[in-house]
Amino acid sequence: MARKKRTETNLTRQAIIDAASKEFADKGYDNASLRQIVANAKLTTGALYFFFKGKEELFLACLQELFDDVFKIMNSRKKYLRQKGFISEDESMHILHKALALNDKHPDAMRIVCNDLNQGAVKEFKEKLTTLFNEELDYYSPSLTPFTRDTISRVRVHILRQLSDRNARGELSIEEAKTVLMILRHGTSSLNKEEENAY
Repeated sequence: MARKKRTETNLTRQAIIDAASKEFADKGYDNASLRQIVANAKLTTGALYFFFKGKEELFLACLQELFDDVFKIMNSRKKYLRQKGFISEDESMHILHKALALNDKHPDAMRIVCNDLNQGAVKEFKEKLTTLFNEELDYYSPSLTPFTRDTISRVRVHILRQLSDRNARGELSIEEAKTVLMILRHGTSSLNKEEENAY
C-alpha cells in the first residue's frame, strides 16, 4: 500500500514537471503561468505547492535531469582525459553525439536552456559548464591566463548552445557539427587541410 502511494506521489510530481516544462519552453520563465501549469496537469494549485515552494524551484526541477545528464557527459570526458592524456577526434565526436542526443531526451528542457539565458538556474548551469571547460584547459594549457582560459570556455559554451538550438530545430547536419568541432580543436587552419585533401 505504501509503495502504491509513493508511486502515485512520484507520478503527480512528474505530471507537474512535464506540464511546467512545456509551459516554460513555450512562454519563457517570465510569461509562464503556474495556474496554467496546474490546469494542463489536471491538478490543483495545492498539489503544486505540496511539491514546490514556487516558480523558481519548479523551473529548476524542469531542468535538473538535463543538467545531470550534461554533467555526466562532461565528467566522462574529464575521466577519459585523465586516463589518456588527450581527447581523440573519435572520442570528441562520440561525446558530441551524446550531447546532441539530449535534444531528443529532454526537448522542452533544451528549449528552455536555449531561450531563457538570463534566468538564474540557466545562468548557474552555464557557469558550472564554463568551470568544467576551464578545468580541462588547465590540464592542457596550464600557462593560460585566467582571462584567456575563461574567454575560451565561455565561447565553447556558447557554441554548444548554438549547436543544440540548431539541432533541436532539425537544421544541423553531422558534417556541420564535425566542422565546428574541428575548428574548436585545431583552429581555422584545419579548414585549409580539408580543402587540400579534396584535390
